Amino acid sequence: MLLKSNSWEKPKLFLCPAKTKPIMTVSPSWLSPGASVTLSCEVKPSSAGWRFYWYKAVPEIYKNKYRYQLVPGSHDGTKNDYYKINGQKHTEGYVCRAGRGNPELFTQYSEPKFVWSTVSDSAASLTMSPKKIKYYTVDEIRLTCSGPSTFWKVRRFRQYYPSDVSDCSEWGKMMGPTCTFRSRWYQKAVFWCESDSGKFSNALNITLLAPMAVLTVSPSWLSPEASVTLSCQVEPPSTLWRFYWYKAIPDQSKYSYRYEPLQGTQKGTAKNSYVTRGQKQTEGYSCRAGRGNPEIFTDYSKITLSWSAGQCDSNVCDYFFHENKLSIYDTGRQKKQSIWFLILK
Repeated sequence: MLLKSNSWEKPKLFLCPAKTKPIMTVSPSWLSPGASVTLSCEVKPSSAGWRFYWYKAVPEIYKNKYRYQLVPGSHDGTKNDYYKINGQKHTEGYVCRAGRGNPELFTQYSEPKFVWSTVSDSAASLTMSPKKIKYYTVDEIRLTCSGPSTFWKVRRFRQYYPSDVSDCSEWGKMMGPTCTFRSRWYQKAVFWCESDSGKFSNALNITLLAPMAVLTVSPSWLSPEASVTLSCQVEPPSTLWRFYWYKAIPDQSKYSYRYEPLQGTQKGTAKNSYVTRGQKQTEGYSCRAGRGNPEIFTDYSKITLSWSAGQCDSNVCDYFFHENKLSIYDTGRQKKQSIWFLILK
């Protein structure tokens, strides 16, 4: 017999713990002397009745994973979704999970989160070479693990990539206790060692800068029949750079430039200067440099202009050099003679 009802009860949402993965956060992520560490564990969608369990992540590098060891005092779980740790001195990894019901059903483990320390441990230490004030993407970096262990992994966490933890074998070459790598791109990352005895080393926060090319042009104002000398300085300086020279052609449809190699420079030059002759009109120039095999290039330098008071190319006259914050007007086109006004915005 069917019973009709005019009332409608909203269905309840039941969470299946085994399919739920909590989100863990740590604060601070870099350890300060004497500071406590707060672990937080969030289950979505949030609801009452959870108990939270807290674990250290212990490296098992032969299995390429971590085993989870309950933090002292948390065997029975906590009602609070946060947990404070006092007295930590060295780098550690942590995970959490939550449970509810009788019998208790558990969520999955969270992704590991790390609290990094610059303090080295006799059981595991990380050093970097060469020692420099600034590091660039063209530099070859060597990270060496030391301690009583016989097998090591160097790991990297790239900032701005929340779940990006990877091994040296994915982006460098691991030989014994040393990871050697070179990056093609700017990056800011944290590096540390993990040992076969389950230890973490101190962590290093490393920023790799992109090399920068800076172009100067002499003279900046063209004299009749005068040559123009382009000079390209690169940071970091090195005798290994090859230099490439370009004329910057305005692309008015995109408010940008296309770069046309100067004659005879397609394969670059060993010298960081180049002389161009026969220029009659205002021109924009750029340079860049490359080194290595395969060759790694700097970005194009900022456009630098060599001015002429003679007749100009209408494309240049009408173009707004937004990148350099210059507006250029040709007030005398009808007379086929250019009078230039530079307005700094």
